[in-house]
Amino acid sequence: MRIRRFSGGFFPGGARETIGLEINPIYFEYYDAIAEDCGVPLHIFRTDIMDGDALSRHGKFDIMTCNDVIEHVDDPEKALANMAETLTDGGLLFLQIPNRFSASFIEADGHYKLFGITLLPKWMADTYHGYSFPGSTHDVRYRSLPFYLNTMKQGGLRCELTNAAGENRQPRLDEIRETLGRCRTKADGLDSRATPEIRRTIRERVSCVDRLFNNGYTRYLKLRQTDAAAANELAERLIILFGENFWQIVARREEAAS
Repeated sequence: MRIRRFSGGFFPGGARETIGLEINPIYFEYYDAIAEDCGVPLHIFRTDIMDGDALSRHGKFDIMTCNDVIEHVDDPEKALANMAETLTDGGLLFLQIPNRFSASFIEADGHYKLFGITLLPKWMADTYHGYSFPGSTHDVRYRSLPFYLNTMKQGGLRCELTNAAGENRQPRLDEIRETLGRCRTKADGLDSRATPEIRRTIRERVSCVDRLFNNGYTRYLKLRQTDAAAANELAERLIILFGENFWQIVARREEAAS
């Protein structure tokens, strides 16, 4: 078994070969230290995920991990297609992708801790980030969950979302409601780091997310009285859409017909 990982991931036991691909060599020593702690031999190569020819030179892999990476590339369709091409038949790709509509990420995103930036279009997010961190670069591009699932399906991958709300659905729903309530208050008092257009856009989009969640929550409360199974299914969906900071996806490359 050969394992490849992109900027994050895990070190499965029993791998014949483990390879890390990284575009920035400044992180090589960091990966070496992780590999040493895990007791797994790791070979690091400076490789751009967007370069299909460079990826192909490493051969085919049984398992690939890509954690918190895909939101940083310019062309995620191409990146996902390149990864799909380098999987063996039946090979697995594991991705962890931030959710722009997560209530806690709206309140403070996972990259910069900026309120509301996940809800903005890229060009507006660049401006907002620039006011907060002058001279630095904002390279995050958020996409929807259907976008990722459909893109991988088109690349010949069969996807499964592995997030699960568990048994404590009600506390998690309550937490989402409370967080969105704080977001509404923050949106009304957003400071002058943002332009009037940015402040208006954040207020409108926070209000939209809050409305969508609470409409679903109201349906959930009604369903609990008549159909517990349907209510639990709806609660699970609401938690995945508005409560999960990261989507976790396992994608398997379809095996070629014999």
